[in-house]
Amino acid sequence: MVVAQVSLPYRIALVALVVVGGLWFAVLRPKSDTTSQSNAAPGVTGLANDVSKAKDAASVSNAANAAAGADATTTTQTPASAAPQAGTPAKSGEPADTGLAADAVAGDPSKPLLADVDRGKVAVVLFWNKNASDDRATRQALRHVDLHHGKVVTTAVPIGDVGKYEAITRGAQILESPTVLVIGAGGKARAITGYTQTTEIDELVGAVGGKALTAKK
Repeated sequence: MVVAQVSLPYRIALVALVVVGGLWFAVLRPKSDTTSQSNAAPGVTGLANDVSKAKDAASVSNAANAAAGADATTTTQTPASAAPQAGTPAKSGEPADTGLAADAVAGDPSKPLLADVDRGKVAVVLFWNKNASDDRATRQALRHVDLHHGKVVTTAVPIGDVGKYEAITRGAQILESPTVLVIGAGGKARAITGYTQTTEIDELVGAVGGKALTAKK
């Protein structure tokens, strides 16, 4: 009864609409790109990213390990190369190369005398000529100088060798013989020129050495 009430044109239009709808679903509907869907399967992109990140992390880790290994090698080798070799004994018995003794160049016989002065002693040096009578007399007087229990050291130097004692003579000119040079702490020096006796040398030693000679050990 319902169909009978619908006019013919509407029925024709309705049938046409049904036919077109069927054709659209069967033939005209666009087909999906299965290939693209296959290539873009869920999870593939994420997996590729994870693999790339893993490779980058591995590269960074390898570089860090290599750097750490290099640092460890350097740290291990440096102390070994810097450490002194065993079996090399320290030199002993040589004058300390400090104070007045440091002014004496290698081969200068002044060095041991000045080293004694650096240790608090007084040095008495006679520059003399063995062929002159006054020189020989002064040399004899030097033998009797008070040594104050080792606090005074004496030596006699031929006048011809005066140039070798550069560390001493650069500050105290020796112009004739005999000359007695008394050297005390800090390089303080006083001289007696010409013939002299033991008492005069002792007085000069006491003046230069001061309380250092009388102080008890």
